[in-house]
Amino acid sequence: MTAKPIILYQQTPLIHFQGTQRGATLRASEVKPKLDRWLKAKLESSEEGKEKLKRWSFDENSPTALNYRLRIVAKGENLLEEWKRESIRSGFPNFFAELGDDPLPQHNYRVFTLHEQLALIIESPHDDLIQKIKAEVMLFFHATNFGSRVSKGFGSFLPAGPIPNNYAFAFFVPERKHNYKSLFRHIEILHRSIRTGLNCFKDFSDGYNESFYQKPLIFEYARTESLVWEKKVYKEKHGANEGFGMLARDLKDYENGLTPKEHWPLWYNEKAGARAKATVRDALGLSTNQSWGKYPFEVKKESERIKRAPSPFTFVPVKLAGGFGVYVYARQPEAVFLNHSFKVSMTYRNGGDKELQLKPFPGFQMRTFLQDYFKAERVASMIRIKRRNLDLPIKKKLLQTYSMIEQSLDRHEGEIPLLP
Repeated sequence: MTAKPIILYQQTPLIHFQGTQRGATLRASEVKPKLDRWLKAKLESSEEGKEKLKRWSFDENSPTALNYRLRIVAKGENLLEEWKRESIRSGFPNFFAELGDDPLPQHNYRVFTLHEQLALIIESPHDDLIQKIKAEVMLFFHATNFGSRVSKGFGSFLPAGPIPNNYAFAFFVPERKHNYKSLFRHIEILHRSIRTGLNCFKDFSDGYNESFYQKPLIFEYARTESLVWEKKVYKEKHGANEGFGMLARDLKDYENGLTPKEHWPLWYNEKAGARAKATVRDALGLSTNQSWGKYPFEVKKESERIKRAPSPFTFVPVKLAGGFGVYVYARQPEAVFLNHSFKVSMTYRNGGDKELQLKPFPGFQMRTFLQDYFKAERVASMIRIKRRNLDLPIKKKLLQTYSMIEQSLDRHEGEIPLLP
């Protein structure tokens, strides 16, 4: 049976590895495995659902792929035709692949494609499977992006209809001309304020100002859980008298309680049993390689069991009148990952290395993080502006965004919904 095509409306550009080819768009070979996993997650919780999975699978003894076929046809031309002539540069917000200023070989180009409409065609010998797909397609596409950089909002395709209520929180980006660079800059700054912090940002444009600084929300959560921010771990492992001076304070100040615990040197924390080390920000997506310009070393994290852990957040932009609604879906990171010890190597540019064993964030709870820390008042208390009476636009816009997020989170009568 072939179902009536489902029309998908593309909301944001797709980063496509074959984007220079005519008609390049969302690929069925990418959609089907994700849709299979979505359907299985919905059905595996009941015996009836498990029986359906067996019947709908190509192989009843190994229900890994469901017996249906997808075809996707783009309607019209690529609306970003002029973007096809260049590779995506690293300066575009939220995309930082290995693309420099030099032209890349044609087969390595990753370019944007954007079509107003696509037709999704489903074929299957199981009529009830087609009906199940049609029943789930709205929820599935609203929580799933495609192509590269999917967690940051690229490759959003949505059927017509009301927005499902299974997102964690939402906010609005005013942008009358639907400028995508402005949208992704907004998402980039918000994500940094959550995971890595903001430093020297002037506005939601490309400008910078050395007066603005904000510690990330995950730092504040870790601090209240008595976990040490990993950059402090690396600096102190590097050593007291080799450029950072982190251990040169008077020990009596710590023992007498004159210095807050979050500023205690790690060697004293360990002696007092006060706090634990962790690669805190990795709870929001594993960074296997890290470097900072002023540090004389690079950090690499390795494990035989865990090679990657994606961001638990997925930003899904939707074009609305006057701008974009951004709906954010969240997952609870797996406990196996949060409690796993990684080999962390500090490799020096002039030779030599040092090693640690660190876990990401034992005990991290996504719902606690969202409920207790995504608040405009808390964010405002974490912002530092070095010059007095300087009203930076980024502060105003950031706090407006968090006010919208806070209101969105408050709409939940029960628990904040999380994706499986």
